[in-house]
Amino acid sequence: MIQIRQLSKTFSNKRSLAQLAPSHSGKNKMAIFENVSLEIQRGELFCLLGPNGSGKTTLLKILAGLISPTSGEARVEGFSILKDRKQVQRRIGLIFSESGNFYPRLSVYHNLQFFSSLYGLTGHSFSEQLNFYSIHLGLTQSLHAPFQMLSSGFQQRVNILRALLPEPPVILCDEMTKQLDPEFCQNLKNFAKKILIEQKQKTMLWVTHLPEEARAVGDRVGMLYQNRIEILAGPAQGSGS
Repeated sequence: MIQIRQLSKTFSNKRSLAQLAPSHSGKNKMAIFENVSLEIQRGELFCLLGPNGSGKTTLLKILAGLISPTSGEARVEGFSILKDRKQVQRRIGLIFSESGNFYPRLSVYHNLQFFSSLYGLTGHSFSEQLNFYSIHLGLTQSLHAPFQMLSSGFQQRVNILRALLPEPPVILCDEMTKQLDPEFCQNLKNFAKKILIEQKQKTMLWVTHLPEEARAVGDRVGMLYQNRIEILAGPAQGSGS
């Protein structure tokens, strides 16, 4: 599960020479969000909406251990993002809308083989996982193609596959359907609900800017807005603040 308690993130603004003067008293910090709290249960798919700049991506990066919060705490599967960062990162599959950090000239297969080995997934276990997920993601015919030869939509499918192969119990998705065609988006939503959530009991935090997508896929839907997460739909009513 994911537990977020009074989490805040503040960035420093760039200052002009005048603002650097000792007499200048203007504020030079910008709060992305402040004192945000939320709990997502094991086996739940929680969809998070919010306007641009509300901090949705920043929140995911904090949970994934890529950046540190200014204050507050969060736990993933019981591990602290502050004290147990490596344990947290091994339990998270992170999917962004851009499929970066692949080796463009290597085949899809060899890319996935390399990245999976970093998680200790090799040999027969790797082959089994690859076969299972490539079928569900429609990638069996693309495994031996160079990554750079794939369309942006198929590159994003590979990006999703890479995150799922080590079987992380928690999956963080940031606008992951952005590059995908409508037909595959529907297949992906069904796959997430039927296989990842119902069958494998994974926990998902699915960030999207599309209300209709959130309503279609989420067990609960929340809105990150003005430094709070308000629950908009789902069996649990109330809000985190």
